[in-house]
Amino acid sequence: MSEDFRDFESWYDQFLTWNKNEYGGLHEVLVSIDEVWTPDLLVENTYVSMRSMTTWLSLMNS
Repeated sequence: MSEDFRDFESWYDQFLTWNKNEYGGLHEVLVSIDEVWTPDLLVENTYVSMRSMTTWLSLMNS
């Protein structure tokens, strides 16, 4: 038996914004997931161990 699970989440954080004109038009950055707050999400598989699904987070300014 095998299973594959993929999830995409997005949320708005009012403190993670910038004026892209002040940063050369930069509208997206890639940061370590440990550097910003993220909603709690835990995927558990009792046969294997629990682990984080990613270590990077893409921040977009719209």
